Amino acid sequence: MFCNKHNLPELKTRTITDMFNHIEQKEGETLPPADMTCFAFDNLSHNAPLCDYLVHAYCYWAHDSLCKDFGSINWPSCLIARVLSRYSAFLYLNLRDLRCLGRQVCSQDGFSSPYDYHEHRSVDDRMACEFRQREEKQAM
Repeated sequence: MFCNKHNLPELKTRTITDMFNHIEQKEGETLPPADMTCFAFDNLSHNAPLCDYLVHAYCYWAHDSLCKDFGSINWPSCLIARVLSRYSAFLYLNLRDLRCLGRQVCSQDGFSSPYDYHEHRSVDDRMACEFRQREEKQAM
């Protein structure tokens, strides 16, 4: 905001670059605190480069310790909507690689199937279940 107010584009570029490098090198351990993030969203255009990066950083690096106090913070609705949107897009693009506690999160074609919600112990167990279901369907 200081850089915008005093027309200091080079300082603005260097600042966001340093912040990016600092957060990425520490693997998100140094996310800006909620009050600073809220201040940025309350005082900048929601499509400002800093807001864009904060959305990326919170989407990519936020973890469950951040969520413990999530409800007690008055997060800007634009930040929440953008993080959810970006995370959903990220998740959709990476569904084939996700595994959760031995269960496949999504079917191979990227779309959900009932098998995604069975509690299979392994990928092999899931594949056997799908095979049995197909066999039963064909026998009908």
